[in-house]
Amino acid sequence: MADIETLGQLWQEGWRISAKCPDRRRDGLKTRRHQCGWKAELDLRTLLVTRGPGFPLDRLSAVVMCPRCKRRDIVLSYSAPAEPVTRLMTG
Repeated sequence: MADIETLGQLWQEGWRISAKCPDRRRDGLKTRRHQCGWKAELDLRTLLVTRGPGFPLDRLSAVVMCPRCKRRDIVLSYSAPAEPVTRLMTG
């Protein structure tokens, strides 16, 4: 399998994306506890429609934001499918 670099490739291979607002934040040299706790699986179809299938995965973290606290340093995690999936981009 080739490296997955775009949203379209990720969707075609059946991967999933989860997002989480981190529990800690930096305030100067101190680490402070952040209590938002938001997490969710991202809707890959919506990302495809709004960003396009050629959107690079390495730029995705720059465009997501926590809907609760509006933080931009969201942690993204990618989950591989249990079995290989074949999908058409029109599906």
